[in-house]
Amino acid sequence: MEMRKLNTNDIFKMVKMIGKLGLDNIKKYITAVNISNSKNTNIREMGADIFIDIICLAAEKLPHIENDLCGFIGGICGKTPKEIGELPPAETVNIIYDIAHKEEFGDFFTAVSRFFVSETKKKKGK
Repeated sequence: MEMRKLNTNDIFKMVKMIGKLGLDNIKKYITAVNISNSKNTNIREMGADIFIDIICLAAEKLPHIENDLCGFIGGICGKTPKEIGELPPAETVNIIYDIAHKEEFGDFFTAVSRFFVSETKKKKGK
């Protein structure tokens, strides 16, 4: 399925969904310690991994974010939330995987990781 480039509005939509999941529930995926101590040196790959972990959490809370998730995916793919909801499940999962591995998504996590690493260094007194 063809997808447009991600933009800042997509990040806001994603943050809104994350808020509905409960920030405490995802904190373990995006902590400064996890980022700064990660053996994974590729921040883009780590961002994709974090996004996939969040989607797995979202699966548990799907009734709370179903419309938001379908709108998020649909906005990127040029489809309505209804059209996304009617796709075969495997196709939807593949789209989510593709979104998580988009270059813009990796760039976003690369930029955000600077804040976490900076805060970790401050706390350690470096």
